[in-house]
Amino acid sequence: MTIVVTFALNAGLTFALGLLVAKFLGPEAFGRYAVALSVATVINTAAFEWLRLSATRFYSDRSHQHHAGVRATLTLGYGAVVLTLTALLAAAALLRLDLGLPTSLLAAATAAGVGMGLFDYRAALARARFLDRTYAALVLAKNALGFALMVGGAFAFGDPTLVLYGSALSALAAILAARRALADPDARPSLARRDLVAGFARYALPLVAASFVYQLIPLINRGFLASRFGFAEAGAFSLPADLGLRLLAGRSATASASDARASRGLV
Repeated sequence: MTIVVTFALNAGLTFALGLLVAKFLGPEAFGRYAVALSVATVINTAAFEWLRLSATRFYSDRSHQHHAGVRATLTLGYGAVVLTLTALLAAAALLRLDLGLPTSLLAAATAAGVGMGLFDYRAALARARFLDRTYAALVLAKNALGFALMVGGAFAFGDPTLVLYGSALSALAAILAARRALADPDARPSLARRDLVAGFARYALPLVAASFVYQLIPLINRGFLASRFGFAEAGAFSLPADLGLRLLAGRSATASASDARASRGLV
């Protein structure tokens, strides 16, 4: 029951968060935020989704106790991806590449994508081990911090860059709050295995490819509207689309969680 309630609360809080951010940023700034948020989502999907899916599939209490190499490989994989993204962003800034967004906004979008990826990974670890209270604490902490940092940044400064950094910080702070419950001291980096990385990639590739295409479509739509009609129009399009998708996703996720619990006799 805890997991179902958590999904429902998360959907409702995310809905409210989107409305408040849009209200305080205003049309044009929210349009910039919406485009950058789509970039963050695409980065998260392309760079981190395969590891999150692998954590859900291959990590469990048994691997936590007897196969520390699984967690070590996942954690090292996340570290390698973060370093790669940082290097690519630094190279783009040094070369002054035109990627359609200001460098500061692109950096904030990358930070938000990294924050999403790391938070989803930790949440997946909690769910894989059926640590429902830890999962609920992660989600609620992230939402509470998100309201403080994202809505606070939008209200005080009206700057989409600060709102995106607020998203990243809220995710990372929530992770730190639950670090003890999800600690795995036996998962030393030396236990990471290349064959596991290859197995993770093969398992997740079809799912990631489909999700990547799905997430790319909103980015293309928003980018087209911003370039053709301005960021205010992109924001006007993005807000109802985002809110509708979040409501549907929250309802679907809640139903899925309830079905999964029922199938295990845990509801």
